[in-house]
Amino acid sequence: MHIFLGLEGYLGVGSKWRKITSELEPMINARVCEITHPAFDSIAVISIIMPEEYLADYKERDYLSRKDRYADIRLHVNWKEFTCSSEQKRSRLYVEHLIDSIQRMERKMKTKEERAAFDELKTAICSVSDEYLSKTERGEDHGK
Repeated sequence: MHIFLGLEGYLGVGSKWRKITSELEPMINARVCEITHPAFDSIAVISIIMPEEYLADYKERDYLSRKDRYADIRLHVNWKEFTCSSEQKRSRLYVEHLIDSIQRMERKMKTKEERAAFDELKTAICSVSDEYLSKTERGEDHGK
């Protein structure tokens, strides 16, 4: 399994987003690399962080292609809250968004086997997210 964290963001958001995901994405992928899922091999979680006046051009979606074996989730993150928050609050906001994105895919799991594999994936992502937030709240610098 591979998780890709991407961004559709307004000016200035990229560096704040990257500060979080540059540490979180490898942590997640190290944990989920051995997980297999009957419906997909990778998930792209694309954060849409735009001012409200641009959101109409950036629709939320959750897409699962069983044929091509990938999932694509795009959800909005409150731009003002993300850009104006402290690093700790921003990290928490992003992790909540990531978990919401993963949970959104849960309803697309059709079989018992798909749901069981998805539960394993969701548990791994939540565990890594908790570890990441604990480091952030202790004030440890990103990248250490």
